[in-house]
Amino acid sequence: MDHPSLQTISSAPQLERENYRLCFRFEYGPLDDGTIWVRTPRRGLFHVDWLTLRLLLEMNAGASTKNLAQKYKIEIKEIHSLLLNLEKEGAIVLSRQGKITRGKLQDDIHLAPFIFLFLFLGIIQVEYFQNLASTVHLNHWYEGVLIGLISIIPIILHELGHYMTAKPYFPPRLGFTYLWFFPAVYIDTQAAWCLPRNIRLLINSAGLFMDLIFNTVMAYVVLYYPPWEYFVTPLLILQYTRWTIILNPLVNGDGYWLLSDASKTINLRRKGRETLRKGKIHWLSLYGLLSLFFSLLSILGLAWFIINLLGKVIPPFF
Repeated sequence: MDHPSLQTISSAPQLERENYRLCFRFEYGPLDDGTIWVRTPRRGLFHVDWLTLRLLLEMNAGASTKNLAQKYKIEIKEIHSLLLNLEKEGAIVLSRQGKITRGKLQDDIHLAPFIFLFLFLGIIQVEYFQNLASTVHLNHWYEGVLIGLISIIPIILHELGHYMTAKPYFPPRLGFTYLWFFPAVYIDTQAAWCLPRNIRLLINSAGLFMDLIFNTVMAYVVLYYPPWEYFVTPLLILQYTRWTIILNPLVNGDGYWLLSDASKTINLRRKGRETLRKGKIHWLSLYGLLSLFFSLLSILGLAWFIINLLGKVIPPFF
């Protein structure tokens, strides 16, 4: 999981200022990994290193970009790129109207109420399958297609949960990824790395809460309208089958981000493979090994699927 960075925003119009004295407006503060969060006037929440912050503070004090490039031995175009991105975020204003403040992000939250709610909703699911569920399989193939189409609703609600939980802290973005090489749309909440740990955990688990709420509503529908059980039970089974994918920490789903938060490890997959490559005995090495194995298995599985789809014969492996 990469940090949202001011250096990765798309370019803004060229700046033509010779001096940036008192021209910057943003908040900043330290993160628990020793780096810096920066919040811009347009509510962008980003992650930078100490050198970037030092450059901004010195430019705000009147230092020229040319002198700073020489002082810190960096290319002038890197400073210009940073300035372009700051301008896009509304963090560069008219001379002597700037204001840089050492801010404080909202205090962390307690997860106990959310854990209790999660367990309560989970118990309802268990009770449903023990006392109400009876459908083992559907009678017609088109009923399965109908349930598959209905399952789009909880998927949308899942992403909406991430979006609504993150929105009070930063503007979430629509993202695109692959799950097992299949395209998927998701809500990009990487800026959550600039928030306290429990808030990050809540944002990353909000989709699961929405799933449980949807499942609970469906369980109560069956309680009052028993004939609907024929469709609701397969739908809930499909929901939990989807959980086996999104909670898998080896793919880019909720499980990956939750493990990253729980272990306080940024860029978990990359660090795992780097640790494995260095031959270190560490849990990250095991994760890196499992990640590589899973990637290989996914490639083989995809190849098997495509070959079967094309109607070719695969030699038996056993």
